[in-house]
Amino acid sequence: MKASALWGLTLATLGLVLVSLAPAFHREDQDVRFVHNVVPLGGELLSITYGDVDADGSKDVLAALRLEDGRREIHVFLTRPSGSVPAVPDEILEVKSATVSWGVGEFRPDDPGCELLFLSREGAYSFSPRSASYKGNLQKISSVEMLLDMPSDRALPLWSAIADLDGDGVDEVALVGHEGFHLVQVDGTSLGHVPLRVLREQSSAMEFNFKVDLVPAVSSQPLSDLFVPGDNPGALRAPPILFAEESLPVPLLRDADGDGFLDLLYYHAGEIRLHRYRKETEGPAYASQADHTLPLASDADWDIRNLELIDAGGSEAVDLMVIRSENTSTDYLTPDWEILLFHDAFAKGRKLGQPQALLKLEASWLEAYLVQLDGNELLDLGVSAWNLDVPTFFGGKVSIEHKVSLYLAESEGDYARKAVASYDREYSADDFTPFGRTPALAADFNGDGLTDLLEPDAGGRLEILPLRLRKSKPRFADDPSRRVEVNALQSVVEVEQINQDGIGDLIIAQAEPPQLEIYLSRRRP
Repeated sequence: MKASALWGLTLATLGLVLVSLAPAFHREDQDVRFVHNVVPLGGELLSITYGDVDADGSKDVLAALRLEDGRREIHVFLTRPSGSVPAVPDEILEVKSATVSWGVGEFRPDDPGCELLFLSREGAYSFSPRSASYKGNLQKISSVEMLLDMPSDRALPLWSAIADLDGDGVDEVALVGHEGFHLVQVDGTSLGHVPLRVLREQSSAMEFNFKVDLVPAVSSQPLSDLFVPGDNPGALRAPPILFAEESLPVPLLRDADGDGFLDLLYYHAGEIRLHRYRKETEGPAYASQADHTLPLASDADWDIRNLELIDAGGSEAVDLMVIRSENTSTDYLTPDWEILLFHDAFAKGRKLGQPQALLKLEASWLEAYLVQLDGNELLDLGVSAWNLDVPTFFGGKVSIEHKVSLYLAESEGDYARKAVASYDREYSADDFTPFGRTPALAADFNGDGLTDLLEPDAGGRLEILPLRLRKSKPRFADDPSRRVEVNALQSVVEVEQINQDGIGDLIIAQAEPPQLEIYLSRRRP
């Protein structure tokens, strides 16, 4: 499970012709094979998500595209039992001009398969992707006027605050209005309203950076990073030279106390606030005032770079991972970092207490993962760190190092402070593009239950280095078990569980030519 950045993930653009597995995918003889699918795209890929459209137990691919004439469409590709994905979409859905964001959920229990959520500034709607017709298909969920507007016709971000809050098999939605959060059922019934003051500040349009990746697994990404509120819903115009940003935190729906019902959490004013789901109450399921606040200790020397609500094992209650970097380091290229993990963070009172993991590293950038290193029931920690080395004097070469460190979980719930294993690889800066384009420790690719390493080689090809147990200690193999002949340094790589077999599936997005490559795993009989 990847700990995603506080301001969101960078994977917002991705979208599928069945070809031979070899020679593009080199592999050892194992119990897992991969079906290689390539789908050329008919437009610019704005965002992508996955859902079981045809209710066959496997996820399907839903890609939002912008066509050359400016129209936006969602193309639906149904995965086949063989692991193939068609080159031509099974369904093409028009996206209306007022639509600002979209998502996937289970909204119609009498109609098997997932539905789409369409958000406009004027309300929220459900839509079945099994039909392209809007007549009788578009059903209003809520008329809440939302704090959303469209900064560009090249954007259609995903909305992630969709979940089955009460365990009845039907998803509910958390919406962001001008006066705070609204939690609603698909029939429009309100489950609660959380009033929050909208933050406003003046910003220069020249400094504004549009982001289209509203897929936070965590925290407090302000909506102003994604949308510029305007007077007209769906206004396709640039902001004025000086404009007012309006922002609220992103709502998260997780089981904070382990009771089986999902609670509302968000990060606001230096603290994480929790509104518990109330099972037995005559009033709204969520109170307007927070039931629990968890202050994050302020430290002028440290910047919080990442907050992640995770399931690290143990109880059903959610855990918290905090990643922060020191802002007073004399080496601004490789500052000191800390990773802190707190089990059952919201079940221990009003303070976090001592973390179960406290790791200190130096890096230019890093990401943390929950991994399986030894096959027991405990989830371990893995850290993928990138270091940029710039010579002090002229004549030296700029170098980049990728270092992976592995930390075992201990039976009492803590984590070892010393890495049980490490791995590093150097890259030439001449052949490298931005850090972190490949999720290093995201899945098992070999079917043995252990987390493998995914990274580009010096030439940009993707390699999978399997994790092996040598005298009960985890080590990455010296040679890759699989190699994907694709320039990963010029692509965006994502790992998903499309066919739900416990083995990672690879999704590789390429801009030129615009296409998506998917490697779907298949266990050998």
